[in-house]
Amino acid sequence: MNGQKNRVEGLGLSVGKCTIRANQPSLIDFHYLMDHPPGAGRSVRHRAYRCDGRDIVVPGRHELVELEGENRVELDIAPAGEHALALKLQAADWAIQGYGLTCPGDTRSLMVSWWSGEVVPYGVVRYTIRDGQTIDGFYISKMTPDHPGADVAVGDTSKGFHGDFILNSREVNGRTWGPHHWSLRQHGDVVDVVWREHGKTFCLGLGMIDPADRQSILVNYVPV
Repeated sequence: MNGQKNRVEGLGLSVGKCTIRANQPSLIDFHYLMDHPPGAGRSVRHRAYRCDGRDIVVPGRHELVELEGENRVELDIAPAGEHALALKLQAADWAIQGYGLTCPGDTRSLMVSWWSGEVVPYGVVRYTIRDGQTIDGFYISKMTPDHPGADVAVGDTSKGFHGDFILNSREVNGRTWGPHHWSLRQHGDVVDVVWREHGKTFCLGLGMIDPADRQSILVNYVPV
């Protein structure tokens, strides 16, 4: 983790969204951002796969074939709590694990934190600009897999996901976290996220613009 530059890079982490197509439920789209350094392919990518002979369902295990090519992968989605989902995407020569949650308002989409190395993310969160001064968050963490939590960040959103905010978190059980200093730095469709408390960074996030809603970002976050 690159603490000096306040961004996640080189750890085998990524954040993404998986969407089963409404009109063709045997097809699934993967949008994802890998933690490459800037200038080394640090952009949101897209791949589409088909499941021959059956619809893709959650939870479930599916053999997939890439639409543009013949690359084959196995996607396994299993419950990891009342709301959380554990994912594994495996090909012949690589495998990654994921931790996800159904996107709010879109039961065909999952927001996912992916990892392929020793560093495991805390969870995944979706932030949405509510108005000129507020960003709302909806997250699932490995510490509370049965209960999604909520974030509220206050600050100037006129520049989108770029600026400094004050963020508070609340779990379903009533436990609260914060206030924290929360910094966003947007570079195209990529957003670097930093959480600070008493001047010290305690968490970093890798974020991407939601391909279905440019007023939202999906973030994979890890402790420092």
